[in-house]
Amino acid sequence: MGENPINDWESHNRAFESRKKFLNESRLEALHFTNSRGTNLLIGLPKNHLYLGGGVIDKNGILFFPNIPTEEIFTAPHKNKVNGKLVGTKPLIYGGGRVIDDFYFTFQEGRITDYYAAKGQEVLQQLIETDEGSRYLGEIALVSNQSPLAQTDTLFYNTLFDENTSCHIGIGNASPSNIQNGISNLRKS
Repeated sequence: MGENPINDWESHNRAFESRKKFLNESRLEALHFTNSRGTNLLIGLPKNHLYLGGGVIDKNGILFFPNIPTEEIFTAPHKNKVNGKLVGTKPLIYGGGRVIDDFYFTFQEGRITDYYAAKGQEVLQQLIETDEGSRYLGEIALVSNQSPLAQTDTLFYNTLFDENTSCHIGIGNASPSNIQNGISNLRKS
């Protein structure tokens, strides 16, 4: 931040909103991730998906930021259209400082069919085998490698900070807010 943090924050939010607008207007059908470690993952996106992140307007019309720092823009995958292999590029720190590192997931038709971690295999197994829902992808988050946190090249050992340093996924249920009218449709059922 510079000499005027409020102006800097407003500028950050405008840029963030511009990126979300671009993604939402693009109506992408899929995201394809690759990296030099062996990731080759195609993630299909559901019809009417939304990219969210950054500021949120509450029921009184007041803008607030529920997650600070905020660098991620996230959406939901199509449950059955995730295929390929995802190889982690950074360690995952899970509950109580347990480290999962040098890991991968293999997906077929949305479901995790294989996984491995050189460090923290038992923890990864517990996460994935919690229930059937935990074998599916629930979130895809995009983070610029130019974000201030990414530029620190630091592992913070705190998910709130670490997830804002690179693109990432979340397994389990997707948020209904990532689908147009998803929350209101959920209330009707």
